[in-house]
Amino acid sequence: MIGDYLGQHDEFSVAVMHAYVDSMDFSGMKFHTAIREFLKGFRLPGEAQKIDRIMEKFAECYCADNPGLFKGADTAYVLAYAVILLNTDAHNPMVWPKMSKSDFVRMNATNDPEECAPKLILEEIYDSIVKEEIKMKNKAINMGKSSWKKAETEEKGGIVGILNLALPKLRSQSDTQSESEAIIKQTQEIFRKQGAKRGTFYTSQRIEIIRPMVEAVGWPLLATFSVMMEERENKARVILCMEGFKAGIYITHVLRMDTMRYAFLTSLVR
Repeated sequence: MIGDYLGQHDEFSVAVMHAYVDSMDFSGMKFHTAIREFLKGFRLPGEAQKIDRIMEKFAECYCADNPGLFKGADTAYVLAYAVILLNTDAHNPMVWPKMSKSDFVRMNATNDPEECAPKLILEEIYDSIVKEEIKMKNKAINMGKSSWKKAETEEKGGIVGILNLALPKLRSQSDTQSESEAIIKQTQEIFRKQGAKRGTFYTSQRIEIIRPMVEAVGWPLLATFSVMMEERENKARVILCMEGFKAGIYITHVLRMDTMRYAFLTSLVR
């Protein structure tokens, strides 16, 4: 409940979350140590946008307490996500194969060395997380072997839920329907203003039209591609899934949907 509240988007909840994070002192802490301390007090919420807000503030605070370590808060933000992903990958028995140290370093590398964390820091983080799990307040951590076996059967496709906690929670049919209707109405209104004709297809460069579509279908498509990739004997299907990953990564990059893009990249690496 605490994590869910801290991730809310209304003005007061955001102010509470900022005050909570600002009350912490990460000075002189190594990055993985700071995240361990940060996540002791609450469980991360299940919605990607809420995690975004919380981890973005953590990154900003960590950089303010440790000036000069990273070029900017964006680098720390991406690295924070990488640490959570690695924690799930390394310690969830449903995730296989495991990410190697070279995979982790490569996944966090960019064309500009100044924009990403130094290799030595990445390797140190990998060793620390693999050796000792970040114990988040999550019931799944305490599941017994029989429960894991049941969950494994239910998750036969091998997709465990990108962060094991960051894929949006399943919503009720009425919630999904109302959200879809809102997206449709918004798109229809934009097309109406453009004088669009019914039954005609249009190409658009406008983010306000494209982004709601991607928000609606992105996560289900990612799950579909990931599950279908498990059927390795069907080469044609694997090639189609690879095209889907490529398109998803490109579109989410253009739209600056960093959470979803990172999820596509991480799932593809696995």
